[in-house]
Amino acid sequence: MIVTSSTRTAKLPPSRSFAVRKHDWASFAGTIRYLAQDKALPWLYAEGFLIMGAFVTIYNYVTFYLLAPPYHLSQAAVGAIFLFYIVGSFSSTWFGTLAGRLGRRRVFWIPIVALLCGVALTATKPLVLIILGIGIVTVGYFGAHSIASSWVGRRGRNASGQAAAFYLFFIYMGSSVVGSTAGIAWSHAGWPGVAGYTGALIVMALLIGLRLVAVKPLPENEKPIRPAPA
Repeated sequence: MIVTSSTRTAKLPPSRSFAVRKHDWASFAGTIRYLAQDKALPWLYAEGFLIMGAFVTIYNYVTFYLLAPPYHLSQAAVGAIFLFYIVGSFSSTWFGTLAGRLGRRRVFWIPIVALLCGVALTATKPLVLIILGIGIVTVGYFGAHSIASSWVGRRGRNASGQAAAFYLFFIYMGSSVVGSTAGIAWSHAGWPGVAGYTGALIVMALLIGLRLVAVKPLPENEKPIRPAPA
């Protein structure tokens, strides 16, 4: 028996809560205005830019730091540091669960403080503290990113796809811009300069996180709002 696409479609359950929408430049501009007017989304985009930039900077330049004197680590040993990403996957789940139970606004600052503490540890001299600091940086970043990305989806409401796309744009801009400009700090002041630069960015992220505490949450039963066309 030959099953055609129309046969398979006929067997699917009917769509629910689906409305056909026209997508053009006018609707795109309307969505941008709609998202920009939200009380939290612009701050969350700034957070993504800052924390991703700081995270990538730490991993990019710590390799140069640990390969050089006085540590002289091998390429394999330095590469093994990236195994901390496994810890990050657990921290994102844990912080996401904690935020779901206590609320994003109450929890968001915690992984950012952890991120800042991790950077501070990397500025010390003992190798074990530097490695520990990188681990804490990883835990803090993935925890903060988990909360921020889910928060963006919630605040975007029925434009959550576009809201998430803009969030991804800003975190990758942070990776590119901050990761590149940190080279100036590395060239002029070495690792202390990189640690100070990323630490300043994370302090800014912490201040934004505290600012987000004052943003009124959306009602759980709020009906979706359709962005007005341009």
